[in-house]
Amino acid sequence: MKGEEKLWSILNEKLDTLWATNRLPQAIRVAETALEVAKRAFPGAELPLAISFEKLGQLLDQKGDRAAAKAYLLKSHAVLEKIKPPDQRANFRSARRLAFLCDNLGQSEEAIRFYEKAIAAGTQLEDIPYSDLGTMLNNVALILRKSGRQKAAEKRRRYIFAHWLSARNCIRPPTPTSRNQNAIWRLCIIRAGIMRRRLSFIALPLRLGRARTKNPPKTTTL
Repeated sequence: MKGEEKLWSILNEKLDTLWATNRLPQAIRVAETALEVAKRAFPGAELPLAISFEKLGQLLDQKGDRAAAKAYLLKSHAVLEKIKPPDQRANFRSARRLAFLCDNLGQSEEAIRFYEKAIAAGTQLEDIPYSDLGTMLNNVALILRKSGRQKAAEKRRRYIFAHWLSARNCIRPPTPTSRNQNAIWRLCIIRAGIMRRRLSFIALPLRLGRARTKNPPKTTTL
C-alpha cells in the first residue's frame, strides 16, 4: 500500500470512530481531509474516492446542510457510475439516498430520476425485497400524481415489477417499446405462477400510498 493510500485508510478509520461517537464537527473535518487525500491517491474512478465523497455528503446531511450534502453525494454517484464492472449494490444505495434527499428538497424531477436509477440497480440484486422497491415506486407515483400524471405512475409500477420478476428468472423482461402493456402485465402474473391466493404480496405496493409487504414467495418458471 502506497503512503497516501495508507494515510487515507487511517483517516477513514478515525472518521468512522468520530462518527460513531457522534462527534460531528470533528468527523466533518477529518472527512474533508480524507477526501483531499483520496483525490490524490485515487485520481480515477475508484471506490475509495466515491466513499470519501459519500461520507462527507452524509455527514453534511446529518448536520442539516442538505444543499452541500447533495453536491458531494452527486460526485460520489458519478464516480460509482464510472466503475467497471458496476457495483450494483453501491449504485442502489447511492441512488436511493440521492432520491430521498432530492424528494425532501422538493426537486421532483431529479428525485424521480434517482428513484428510477435505484430501482434499476435494485432489480439486479436478489436480496432486495419488493417492499423496498415498492416504497420507491410509491414515492415516484405520488410525485407523478401531484403533477397530474396518473397514467404514467401506473405504467412505471407495472413495468418495474415485471423487471423485478425477470431478475428472479420468473419471466423474460419486457421491452420499453412494447405496445400492449396490459398484455405484458397479465403475462407477468400468469408466468410467475401468481394465483389469487398469492396476490396479497403485490397488492399493497401497487396501491398509491402503501408499500408495506413481505418478501414474495418463490415462483416457478413455466
